[in-house]
Amino acid sequence: MEQRRDDRSFLGQPAWVWTAGALLLGFALTVTVTLAHHAALAKAERAQFDRVAERSFDAVAGRLHDCGTLVRSVQSVFLASEDVTADEFRHLYTNLRPRELFPSLQAMAVAMREPRDGQDHFITTRVAPVAGNERLHGLDIASQPANLAALLYSRDTDLPAMSASFQLVQRIGKFGPADGVIIRLPVFTPGPPPASVAERRARFAGSLAASFRVSTLISSALPDE
Repeated sequence: MEQRRDDRSFLGQPAWVWTAGALLLGFALTVTVTLAHHAALAKAERAQFDRVAERSFDAVAGRLHDCGTLVRSVQSVFLASEDVTADEFRHLYTNLRPRELFPSLQAMAVAMREPRDGQDHFITTRVAPVAGNERLHGLDIASQPANLAALLYSRDTDLPAMSASFQLVQRIGKFGPADGVIIRLPVFTPGPPPASVAERRARFAGSLAASFRVSTLISSALPDE
């Protein structure tokens, strides 16, 4: 009987204790390995997300830079001409074919400065394309605070200025999102680009704008991920 008890024990403990201990140890190792594997996967996913986010940011920033370059090219025409007529403006738009590069582009427009009763108003006089943007004709930019803020900033800096998001008048009542942004550059009287804030204000004649739907502008720039 003494010998049989020794066969079923080890170091004074029954065999089932060691069996249970081995099971618990195996379970603990499994949990540890699983958690470590999960942590590695989560870290890899975060790294991938960070790379996608970085590429997305760069893509959107690049698209906005291209938008600014587009408006700058039109600004150069106004610096070289005493007057760009509405027909010439539409021909310029057609030749640039901007919607091939910017599917989200709603319109390009020019608002000319008109002092009235001691206040500056900015009346939209040139629009392209005309179809779908009829509501822009005669629009006073001074009635849109977000748009006006971008106009004034671009006037003083001669840099592309993007407005805060607001409701585009040509999208009101139409299917799909109406929120948009405007990228603006000033129109100066003909001559060399003005070199100071004082000269920019003195030669400020109006403002160029390119309007975009926010959602389409961003989605068209994002990588597939």
